Amino acid sequence: DCNGNGIGDPIDVAQATSLDCNGDSIPDECQVPPLGNTFVDCNSNLVPDSCEVADPFNDCDGNQIPDDCDPDCNGNSVADACDISGGGSLDTNGDTIPDECQ
Repeated sequence: DCNGNGIGDPIDVAQATSLDCNGDSIPDECQVPPLGNTFVDCNSNLVPDSCEVADPFNDCDGNQIPDDCDPDCNGNSVADACDISGGGSLDTNGDTIPDECQ
């Protein structure tokens, strides 16, 4: 019972009281800090980053970091690198920072 909720980990997962995105029968929240150190959770949403980037819509630049953890200098909820590659912003000097952010 890694999360201390009184329900054994495999039952937590089977009853969907906890998510297990990687299918290892250990609830996700037990594998990211502060309960665990197995996975990185850059946005502190209790889902390991590796599971978030498995969704192609959450890693538009393919850098294995969820888009909501990538830099977004203009606050438009699109990672800077994706803004540039998608044509939403220009990067005339090639430094991967949209021109409007400089």
